[in-house]
Amino acid sequence: MRPPSPAPASITIPAPLNWQSPHGRPLPAGIDPAGLRTLVMAILNVTPDSFSDGGQFHSTRAVVDRAGMLLEEGADLLDVGGESTRPGHMPVSEAEEQARVLPVIEALRKAFPATPLSIDTHRASVARAAIRAGADIINDIWGGMSGMDVAVWRAWREAGVGIAGATPQSPIPPARSEKPDKPKPLPLPYEAKNLPLSAGHRRQPDNSNKLNNSNNPDNSNNSDTPAPPPPTPHTAPPDSTSGAANAANAADAATPPISPMARVMAEARCPVILMHNRVSGRDYTDFWPDVLLDLRASIAMARAAGVAENQLWLDPGIGFAKDAAENLEVLRSLGRIAALGHPVLLGTSRKSTIGRVLDEPMPARRGAGTAATLVWGVQQGARMVRVHDVAAMRPFLRMADAIRSGLMWRKAPPILF
Repeated sequence: MRPPSPAPASITIPAPLNWQSPHGRPLPAGIDPAGLRTLVMAILNVTPDSFSDGGQFHSTRAVVDRAGMLLEEGADLLDVGGESTRPGHMPVSEAEEQARVLPVIEALRKAFPATPLSIDTHRASVARAAIRAGADIINDIWGGMSGMDVAVWRAWREAGVGIAGATPQSPIPPARSEKPDKPKPLPLPYEAKNLPLSAGHRRQPDNSNKLNNSNNPDNSNNSDTPAPPPPTPHTAPPDSTSGAANAANAADAATPPISPMARVMAEARCPVILMHNRVSGRDYTDFWPDVLLDLRASIAMARAAGVAENQLWLDPGIGFAKDAAENLEVLRSLGRIAALGHPVLLGTSRKSTIGRVLDEPMPARRGAGTAATLVWGVQQGARMVRVHDVAAMRPFLRMADAIRSGLMWRKAPPILF
């Protein structure tokens, strides 16, 4: 039998993933005997109000049973979330979020000791507690920015200082002393109003603060009615004088300001998923340069905090600070994010952009559209997908992986359960 022909030089063979659990637990490499294999992160929301599966579980036992089903269907990881981000939801306290997720993580760790677990949170304290309880990965919808002084972050990002290659600091530097009297933390995620695309996909800042729930990932009704921002206890703006001084200090610094979440990520020595999001909503001046700069800024901050290069993942943030057309644009050119040099997680499952395109108001009926986005995403370089329907999506991913592998594809042994 002749040995297989070597791959042409034009075929890029993705390297095995080299991420590491802080607990020493093996994490999947994304390469198997058949070639490239896109990893499947299964969604496990333990919330009463998530847009698609909220209120599904009424006991920790029910969550563990559902997790077992997802693993049998082929999930590689489980992503546990304890706070909904859909429009109109009531934000929960840190104590409530921890009360929801920590018993679940502990139970999952006991039931499935070898299964990688991810904590889906934007709170540093919840992330720290979840890692201590047995989670392996931090999945942050705010890209590590949560808890930062907004003025400092914006000034540093806009100056572009150190973004191309911030170097880790050791030890992690203390927080800056010149803080505003009342710093304004990042608000909870929401969608801005749906504006039509203009020529060249350029946008001027939108300061109307009119919010729209039509394309939030947790929205199930596709309503065009603007939704008010979720209530938060943080209503006072930063002090303008001290905030300006702080911003100037940040802009002059060679390294980015370090958020509380970035510190936890570095201290935990765990893989982190930095999702694209924007505190100011859809105020893009030039869409792609802005998106890529946002992601580079998150990467630079994580590096400066001390997060290892092999632990960094990116998420394009489908449904966050983007309207339907912008979500489609990110999908269309997802390779631009993959080209930043870090593996990409794609989360499109059941989201309202799919519902808008297919005129399907029911999230559970958006499977075909979800599958199309995943196949396209794999071809654009996604290494992992976050889904509700593991069994239904697996054949599409398997075929997409085979196509992407091309001459490198080999028949994999059957999966036995």
